[in-house]
Amino acid sequence: MRDIDMWLREFIASTPEFQFWGWNLATGAFIVTVALTLFQLHGLIQQARAVWKERKNADVSPVMFFTFFTYFLVFLSYSVSAAHRNGGGIVNTLILLWPQLFILAALVKFKPLNRSAILVAIGGIVLVAVSALTSYQMVCYYIAAVAMFGGLVLQALETIERKSVKGVALSFPLTFAIVTAAWVVYGIAIGDFLIGGIAFAYTSVYAWMVILWFAYRRR
Repeated sequence: MRDIDMWLREFIASTPEFQFWGWNLATGAFIVTVALTLFQLHGLIQQARAVWKERKNADVSPVMFFTFFTYFLVFLSYSVSAAHRNGGGIVNTLILLWPQLFILAALVKFKPLNRSAILVAIGGIVLVAVSALTSYQMVCYYIAAVAMFGGLVLQALETIERKSVKGVALSFPLTFAIVTAAWVVYGIAIGDFLIGGIAFAYTSVYAWMVILWFAYRRR
């Protein structure tokens, strides 16, 4: 028990949030991102409810949420690694992973999974395993980030094609657009420009999804 306690203390002490704690941008950005994570949690819960409500009629891409779930698992691995450790990523992923399980369960149960979705799911499992068991967390994070961005763009394009947002909760892209914008500042504050750059790309596509939601909500 003492060894676990010592390990936990050393782990926390190694995070940039602990090292830079005080009246500064890094601490402020960390507190804001943690608080806004609860805001994101609300968006994901509403999205899960929307998918379970619409079931097979939900115009939601399984590929998007397979890449989404993969990204968060890889981001957790990236955030706990010694080279890229950050408390914001750890807190964010641990809070937001579990509601995604309900979304995935609904999609698997009610939506037909085509070959692309199955291949993406298998690729995600392999990527998570490589990230967790090797030292290539940054490479895996790059791949997961690009894949998730592609999944979000695919969802936006399918929305345009179907002219429907049935099964898409507005709070999902809206909360994530707001929070990823905060993550841009957080990434810059802790000196992790990879996180900041990826967050900026996500903010753009989430904002696009919000615009599409208002464009097609009454059709």
